[in-house]
Amino acid sequence: MEVVGSTIMASLSRVVEVIRRASSASSTYASRSVLRLDDVIWVREPVEDSGEFSASLMEYSSRLLIARRPYRDGVMFTPVGVDSSSRHVETPVADVVVGAVAAISSLGSIAFEWPSLGPLRYTGRLHPVFYILSNAGVQFSLDDPLVSTVNPSGRPFDISYSVGEACDEMRVSLENWVLEVLGELLEAQVNPVVMVDGPLYVVAKALTRDVQPWIRDVWVKLLEGRVKAIRGLESRGVPVIGVVKRVEKSTILSRTRGLEGIRGDIMEGDKSIILRAMTMLGDRVPGRIYVTPRIIVRTPQLPEVGVLEKVVQYIVIPPGKFQLSPPLVRVYRLEYTLKTLNILQDMGLEPDAVIGGDSVGRGALEPLSIRLSDLRSSFLSHALKKALLMNIISVGAPLSYWSLREAEISWRE
Repeated sequence: MEVVGSTIMASLSRVVEVIRRASSASSTYASRSVLRLDDVIWVREPVEDSGEFSASLMEYSSRLLIARRPYRDGVMFTPVGVDSSSRHVETPVADVVVGAVAAISSLGSIAFEWPSLGPLRYTGRLHPVFYILSNAGVQFSLDDPLVSTVNPSGRPFDISYSVGEACDEMRVSLENWVLEVLGELLEAQVNPVVMVDGPLYVVAKALTRDVQPWIRDVWVKLLEGRVKAIRGLESRGVPVIGVVKRVEKSTILSRTRGLEGIRGDIMEGDKSIILRAMTMLGDRVPGRIYVTPRIIVRTPQLPEVGVLEKVVQYIVIPPGKFQLSPPLVRVYRLEYTLKTLNILQDMGLEPDAVIGGDSVGRGALEPLSIRLSDLRSSFLSHALKKALLMNIISVGAPLSYWSLREAEISWRE
């Protein structure tokens, strides 16, 4: 057991000192705008698992939505949600990305967070929680395991690097690291099931030719890390499910062989199709969830990782008997491998029963383990960003306009 709170603050102090020295070295940089074009037009959204793929029905059903019991009586399992968060601070000489990740079970039996505000039950390799992106045309150098000046594939964060891109890379890299760490922490748990907030594999930027080669390289590296982490957990008998909460822009259902009957003249988003199918159900049963048939999705060949294959299934959690408002309907996309499906079925579970048991089974419309990990990682990244802002101001180093406004708001909290 290691207390790491002081370690994190020591790393934060080193980051602040580097920024102070660089700011003092040249007054020219202090008056220069730090916003890049990519940052101005950046819309902060999760990376969507889209792009080129083939999809076909894995099982036949006469209906798109099938009623299921929300959980399996008598089958015990330990749900573990994994989610990450990233934020950034802008200064004239450098932008700093801060990140955090949490793995939490709604049962209270497992809780792992990084950066940790208390004792950390882990003594292995630690993941950086600070990325430094130079705005001054000079590459920073800092010997600290919690600070990185290069991306996960080793490319320096130079003046051309987008803050939004670095934030995305921070979140996915942190999740990959935690998935590797969890293998040892879950050994004592009863039937652990890991649920990642977001796609199982993030492949869009790794597959497309429309991005710069160095961006593709880092996402291929992150994809390799995700595949390795998932296979490592599965080799220990731990299934991994990706839970995608935002499916409005996804078009997997419209592009699935075997579901041609649901297509219209206009390409329709998956959530729209699911909600339309819900309105056509004449025998809706309170207390039931609804799932689609399984769909097998394959991506094109990637020389580094081969052909990735995953099973996709949509799950609908309707409101309760006394919550009949349509906006309360929740639609999620579950993603998992065939190996994970076999592990779950050997436990006496189905993927929808895991999600239903951690949501409806606990009186909620969303998996509580994922919700708790989301809240915790967001709190940690916010606390780290606030500490960074206050320390930069305390040493007299300048902030950008928006970061200064954020700091002023923090003073009033």
